[in-house]
Amino acid sequence: MKKYKKQFLQRWKAIASWIDARKLSERMMLFGVLAALLVVVANQFLLQTASTRITALSKQMITDKAAARKLQVQIDKLASTTVVDPDLENKARLAKLNAEEAAAQALVAALGKDLVAPDQMASMLESILARHGSLQLVSLVKLPIQSLSTSSGQAAQSAQSDRKDAGKTTASDVVYKHGVEIVLQGEYLQLMDYLAQLEKLPVRVVWGRMKLKVDSHPKSTMSLTMYTLSLEKTWINI
Repeated sequence: MKKYKKQFLQRWKAIASWIDARKLSERMMLFGVLAALLVVVANQFLLQTASTRITALSKQMITDKAAARKLQVQIDKLASTTVVDPDLENKARLAKLNAEEAAAQALVAALGKDLVAPDQMASMLESILARHGSLQLVSLVKLPIQSLSTSSGQAAQSAQSDRKDAGKTTASDVVYKHGVEIVLQGEYLQLMDYLAQLEKLPVRVVWGRMKLKVDSHPKSTMSLTMYTLSLEKTWINI
């Protein structure tokens, strides 16, 4: 144990000496990148937690819809053959499934209520960019929409089973992840300020990858990927 502790202290001193030997601008850039990476890691953890919960809810919604459709078919058959309603138990189960589905959809909507709407994401990024006259927009590209609930084999199999029983799965069966990738060029401090302005917005985004490349001092290029979640399968307007 003492040996490992001694080796750790030696490595720590070597790293500290290396940092102390850097220029002030290089140290500022290094600490800025580390701070940005910590923000990305924290947001990735939040995204993973939310995505896991939303995926589970989406799977339950798909299963509930399939069961509800089967019960409705049984109810319709019985209603067409007899005046007496012998299917009160199935009707109660159907009502319960519908209530559970509505509650699941409400919970999914609540999880994403603080996130920026997909059709507002591009204008939000551009409005912040307008406040930084020295930054240059290299590109702003929408990413393919991803379905969280059909990303697993089990959910896909359930969806296929639903289609066989009652046609095509509707958009409300799944939660969609809308993403954009923005590439900016400018001075390092201006790029960090752009990230800070995004953090201060009243609406939130889900952080993805961030790449920072020094072109020629003081110019740098930053590539940033962000996402938002929605129950609607609509493209982001860019």
